[in-house]
Amino acid sequence: MPIRFDSRNQRWRFEFDQVIAGQRQRASRLLPKGYTKAEAQKFDLEETKRLHSIATGVSKPEPLIEDAVLLYLKYHAPALKSYENIVRELKACYSAYAGKPFSALPAIAISYRPVGDDKKLMSAATVRNRLSYGASSPAASSALQNE
Repeated sequence: MPIRFDSRNQRWRFEFDQVIAGQRQRASRLLPKGYTKAEAQKFDLEETKRLHSIATGVSKPEPLIEDAVLLYLKYHAPALKSYENIVRELKACYSAYAGKPFSALPAIAISYRPVGDDKKLMSAATVRNRLSYGASSPAASSALQNE
């Protein structure tokens, strides 16, 4: 069974290990805290189907948001005066976009509700700024298209 409860991390873990077309395909991902067994099984079904279609050549892999963010931080952001602030803000919202494809970006933007140090929701402007750093980067989107 590709989904198992990782007792060390107290979270569900997805594992994919299959031989497809003579090549071994492996993937492992620690699911977010709070996932129930039903949610983990649903993720398992969707992710197994996606990985299998990529491995057989039926579909192309969709770029991940975190790949675009890394390209943005490597090629575009270092020239900006606010580089340290951008890095700090993108690290703060990393858990919201980690491991998710570009097609999930609208859902992430809608559901992202960070909480500050004082346990209150952050302002809409802070959320907008955090989400806008890497999303509108021409360097990241063009670099992803070329890969």
